Amino acid sequence: MVFDLSAILLIAVLGALFVRMFLRECLRNPAFVFTAAVFYAASTITISVIYLELVPTFISESGTVSDAGGAWWRILIYNMLVFVSAAWTIRAMSSRSLAKRRVPVFRPLRTMQVQGALASLALLAIVEMANFALSKSLPLPGAAATRWNYWSEYAAFPFLADLPGTLIIFMPVIVGMLIFMPVTEHRKMPRRKFAFGFGAGYFFYLILSGQRFHGLLFPALTFLAIYALDRMSRKQRLITPRGAIFALVVVVIVAINVLMEFQNRGISDLAGSAEGGIIYRMLVIQGHTYWNIDQLMLRGSAAGDWQDLVDGVPTLISLVLDPSLQGHFLESGVTLAAGLPTTFVLVFGFFGAALACVIYGIGLGLVCQLMFVIVRDGRLLLAVPGAYVHLWYAGSYPHGSLAAIFSVKFAIGLTATLLALAAMRRRRVVSSALTTQELPLLAGST
Repeated sequence: MVFDLSAILLIAVLGALFVRMFLRECLRNPAFVFTAAVFYAASTITISVIYLELVPTFISESGTVSDAGGAWWRILIYNMLVFVSAAWTIRAMSSRSLAKRRVPVFRPLRTMQVQGALASLALLAIVEMANFALSKSLPLPGAAATRWNYWSEYAAFPFLADLPGTLIIFMPVIVGMLIFMPVTEHRKMPRRKFAFGFGAGYFFYLILSGQRFHGLLFPALTFLAIYALDRMSRKQRLITPRGAIFALVVVVIVAINVLMEFQNRGISDLAGSAEGGIIYRMLVIQGHTYWNIDQLMLRGSAAGDWQDLVDGVPTLISLVLDPSLQGHFLESGVTLAAGLPTTFVLVFGFFGAALACVIYGIGLGLVCQLMFVIVRDGRLLLAVPGAYVHLWYAGSYPHGSLAAIFSVKFAIGLTATLLALAAMRRRRVVSSALTTQELPLLAGST
């Protein structure tokens, strides 16, 4: 398979422009950094759709050849509505003082909090490593286990897939806070060394459990969001030579990991090599679901219902994929790179999808502001439910489904986090008021 180099160069420039716009908004609006995972998914889907519109490409999954039909500007508008709504929501929720300084001010962590967090992470690491040691097989290249069946068929402790979850998404949040947040006591503590060790061990765990790219991406972007907040609080540049070198090393490690994964994939055979398979995955598969649904809706050949908002994968598979592939996707549990605008267009039509994107963007802004407050105030304990709430909401975009948002676990996690934050804020206000009343008495006693 031959790819159009001029089109690739064009979308590379567009990608750089998207990143620049994202970073500029983060500097104006610090909580916006927590939209990074959604931004990545939206940008890559948009870029893929643009490529499919520019270059007639055979899409093996659907058996169709792409052409120009206006899908690129529609997906671009939908994604712009998501992020503009999120940015305005965060700005409305931010305090005036933050809006003037444009830099976050962190409350220091307490020493007991740090010690408790390190002890908890150590216990969790022991349990997870014991699970790997006792497992029948690990989802490594060439092994019997895969990331699709490891936890159900090969893991020694399969309950860990439900609690704390396969991604243990609170780990990058807590590790980032332990590394970058200030501490009340200034005596030497090896917290950063331990935290770096737990962070490295965490990403090693993700690779051993079968994560190859997207399963590494969301935790990495969460960690980088806290790093960016730390740089903003110090009024320092987000990108430094040391940070660029570290990022390059991480990219190389992930690239090698992904390359090994693509050695035995069918799309690599179609593209002629593992490298070609990766490019095909980025330029064609990432956006083909939206492009196909867009074309079907233009012809009036597809329609969805409200149920597809929470369980639309079977419908998308039946509409988009070649019949010979549908059974494999449904049986293996492999999902499509859909994106929420795809589902919104299918259910609400082109105009209704725009309103749905605005509503989702408002919710995204609220969740990102919640994560920002948790990190800013040094709430290590609340970072656990907050991280899951953020994962379930932001993760709904690439999955193209609102199932996680409409679930009981999301409602419980969000309610518990908000109630705990409100109680802590009220206690802090009462404590501050009592301190203010005591000051005149202290002054008079001297």
